[in-house]
Amino acid sequence: GEADKFKTITAGEFEAELTADEDYTIANVVVLMGGEDVTSSAYNDTNNTITISSVTGNLQIIATATA
Repeated sequence: GEADKFKTITAGEFEAELTADEDYTIANVVVLMGGEDVTSSAYNDTNNTITISSVTGNLQIIATATA
């Protein structure tokens, strides 16, 4: 459900896997932490995972899916 899209963490590690509906592909992912772009170190485009070993600010994940 909608509530599953949001998670609160106070400190520590964050891991997530992005998934798209059938016949769609994840594209154009941007990961921001504390307003800074951390996409290159946090996002693995081979398996669509986001891993941040030490969260130091608010996270924002922006992604699209294409057919």
